[in-house]
Amino acid sequence: MGLIIYLLCIMQLIVFMRNILQVKLCRNWLKVVIGIVVLLLAKFTQALYVYYDGKGEWLLYVVGVFVMPTIGASLLFDEPFIKKAIKYWFAVVYIDIFCVPINTLVTIICNILDPNVNYGLAAIIEEMMVLGAIWLALYLFDEKERFVEWIKKVPMSYFLIAMLCGGAAGGIGSYLEFVARDESDRVQTMMLVIVFIFKMLVYILCIGFAVTDYFRKIYKEEGIMKDQYLRMSKEHYAGLAAHMQEIRRLKHDMKAHISVINKYVEDGSLEQLKRYVGELTEEHMKQNVSIVNTGNELVDAIISDGVSKGYGRDIVIDCMGELPQDMEISDFDLCTIFYNLLSNAMEACDKLNIEEKKIHIKLKKTNDEIRIVFENPVEWEVNVEALGTYTSKSDKENHGFGISNIRSTVEKYDGNMAMSAENGVFKTVIIFYK
Repeated sequence: MGLIIYLLCIMQLIVFMRNILQVKLCRNWLKVVIGIVVLLLAKFTQALYVYYDGKGEWLLYVVGVFVMPTIGASLLFDEPFIKKAIKYWFAVVYIDIFCVPINTLVTIICNILDPNVNYGLAAIIEEMMVLGAIWLALYLFDEKERFVEWIKKVPMSYFLIAMLCGGAAGGIGSYLEFVARDESDRVQTMMLVIVFIFKMLVYILCIGFAVTDYFRKIYKEEGIMKDQYLRMSKEHYAGLAAHMQEIRRLKHDMKAHISVINKYVEDGSLEQLKRYVGELTEEHMKQNVSIVNTGNELVDAIISDGVSKGYGRDIVIDCMGELPQDMEISDFDLCTIFYNLLSNAMEACDKLNIEEKKIHIKLKKTNDEIRIVFENPVEWEVNVEALGTYTSKSDKENHGFGISNIRSTVEKYDGNMAMSAENGVFKTVIIFYK
């Protein structure tokens, strides 16, 4: 019966890590089998510890309770070992969010109805109820994309701190239960309720801190991006106004310019004609404003801002195609995509040693889909799988969300995103379906 309870606990932890903490399961079945064997051996080692009475007892305890379960559980999942280990022990501690209420409820019911109840059977029922509660939470969380997005971005340091705080709370709770073990059923029941409230408060405070801090960063980032959009929009419209003013000035002066050109042609003064046309062209180029027309004003502003910044950095931005007018994607989400993609592409170009630094933006609309393609040259190996999990920028507090924000935005509209780095070209393709 103890083995059944142990296996149910292992199932709870696996479901908790996979579906609540979003840890990827290992696809290598050999590793999975080895992991299960190690977990079973951990149970055997724990049993040896109970019956062993001699020197080295502490070693059996450490190996059976900490080392082997950590190794066995890590083999079941496909992430770096340190992350798996931290998340495993976080799961061990925070699964109490499900276990403590159910344990408290079952214990109170057993004490009230039948103090002589078969506690082994009650424990199995309790573990099955916990497993069912985790599956129910999984169903509810699957409907909350915001939760999945948040849990994937929680830093490992948060898991570690929360694990330590939760572990301390669990230790204090166990001590209180130990102190009350010889007291009456009423006192034990009261102590169970006190421990339950205490643990839940610690767990809720830790999780609440992580959630609050995450959304603080998100809102701070959104605020910064909105300020950027306002600035770029203002500069974009100022550029358009300057361009229109230049067109009006040229139109006003066109008759005079044509008269001068005709005079040089009639007189056969080719050298003076060339010089005059050259001066006219140079003056026009000085006043020229690059106009981007994608069909979306904020996207135009972002690309135009990139074009302006690219002049001083020897970066050329070539934009072809248009976006449909009837897109269901909000301007903010659309611009989040373009702003981050363009920023990443320009940052990559700044690191190049070649003279031609050209970013290609291709927009294509059909009856079924909208395709957005960004291409920029690279001179180094790019680990596409790792993109979005770190940042090369020094300001890690406010950066590193770019790729993950793009992915989240694309997934929000059930789109697809693919990145590749081949033959010196880094390419990002985003497809939205109509």
